[in-house]
Amino acid sequence: MRRFAVRRLAFASLAVASLAGVLPDAGARVEAQQPLQVFLSAVDSIGQPVTDLTASDMALILDGAACPGIKIDPINWAMKLTVLIDNGDVMVNALTSLREGLHSFFAQIPDDVETSLLTYSPLPAFVVRPTTNRPQLISGVDRVFANFGKGAEFVDAVSEAVARIDKEKGDFFYTLMFVATNGPEGSFGNLDAVIDDVQKRIARRPIMVHVLLLSAGPRVLQG
Repeated sequence: MRRFAVRRLAFASLAVASLAGVLPDAGARVEAQQPLQVFLSAVDSIGQPVTDLTASDMALILDGAACPGIKIDPINWAMKLTVLIDNGDVMVNALTSLREGLHSFFAQIPDDVETSLLTYSPLPAFVVRPTTNRPQLISGVDRVFANFGKGAEFVDAVSEAVARIDKEKGDFFYTLMFVATNGPEGSFGNLDAVIDDVQKRIARRPIMVHVLLLSAGPRVLQG
């Protein structure tokens, strides 16, 4: 029997385990208002997907207590990828390396994965809107420019990407990849309210998040 310890819901692909009825909570039995869904991916010892899991193969542990009523439903949702780039002031001297890395990364994405590219300086903006056209995506990398003297609006960019996902119709696995830096945050307004809204929207969709954090040094002006 495979045992999965769950403290936070991590979203990946392959199957959804539904926990219906009564769930344990800190040693007490509390009736759940709605089934709890956990998106999971299972692989064998050599990394191959396991596609024949049944409820009897698993035990789900939530905060140290076993969850009864497990149901497993295989799913085959398509992936949608959004890449968000900090192209603010601190990236001025790293622009060439950034573009080279993005070219290589996008060249490896499977042809059927819908991908978009969003920068967040001086304002969040889609350089390439969702597409499966690889040449269009790769050429979009050459339209990524660093903004001298401008910060990056990271929080607003997250809000923009998540709001678009929230409006999507149908079932997909969404992946957000952030290329972030140690540069200053340039978002304005009530950021606590924006973050709270983002958290509520994320809870409605299975989203996987990857973050590449770059530490950029001081700017060097070249004549």
